[in-house]
Amino acid sequence: VYTCRNNNVTLTALVSEDVTYNWFVNNNSISTTVNATINVANDTEVILEVTDDKNCTATDTVQIGVYDLPTFNLPDPYCYNDTLFLDANPQNLPNVPGSFQWYRNTEYQAGQNASVNYISNPGVYTIHYYYQPINTTIPSLQLQTLKFIYGSIVQVAPECRHYLKN
Repeated sequence: VYTCRNNNVTLTALVSEDVTYNWFVNNNSISTTVNATINVANDTEVILEVTDDKNCTATDTVQIGVYDLPTFNLPDPYCYNDTLFLDANPQNLPNVPGSFQWYRNTEYQAGQNASVNYISNPGVYTIHYYYQPINTTIPSLQLQTLKFIYGSIVQVAPECRHYLKN
């Protein structure tokens, strides 16, 4: 499991009758219900201990990895010209699988999935960074969902007029 630094994460055990739950972080109990919510500042190991009515105990462990949000460095605004490209200049990208996607005036830009976007029209451009693909298989169809974690917006105005003083 991955999450942003200082984000709350809720873990849920499989519900079974006649069992008790105990969630631990650093050997400290954090919850005795089917759910545990934890604010994660650093990579954290969470242990779930389940005991049934016969006093048999089983444990499971979840590793929660944390990352900081990426930074995009888009100056604003740009003046449109036929050689303009936007470079999001991303920094601090999380160490998880991820991808970029550009939008123009909130519309998806097919094929614009890199940190650099070659502009063909003025508009309001937004770059989103998504991480951790989750694959779901349905007969004859495969869906891929990406979790949005961060975005940035830049305005590209029509051609700018420059007025020079003689």
